[in-house]
Amino acid sequence: MKKKLLSTYKNIFSAILSILVLISLCLLLTFALVFPLWKFSTTNPNAYSIIVVSIFVLIFIYFIISRIRKSSVRNTMRVFLKIFIILLSITLLIVFVLQGKRLLAIPVILLTFVAYGITSHFLKNNDKN
Repeated sequence: MKKKLLSTYKNIFSAILSILVLISLCLLLTFALVFPLWKFSTTNPNAYSIIVVSIFVLIFIYFIISRIRKSSVRNTMRVFLKIFIILLSITLLIVFVLQGKRLLAIPVILLTFVAYGITSHFLKNNDKN
């Protein structure tokens, strides 16, 4: 009876100690990661912004490249063509609006829908992934 009671207390204190060690380890690692980032962002915000944006862009490029490797050439070209159409139309819209030629922006919007529709219709996704 006494051994069973001691074993139970030992298990309870072991579990409590494990939880406390885990919490303290999480706090220590959080402080070790967050404090340098906070210090760097407050002392040199421009460099911090450039580094953070660069990391996100690299991650984005990595995911794009991994998706391209899994996809066929036709499907990849179709997606790139659609992205090109959208980016070109946004660029033209911004240029026309900033130059004060707002009426020229209307045909750009219409041509964007037509070009996107033609691209979607003639370059259908026939891949069975």
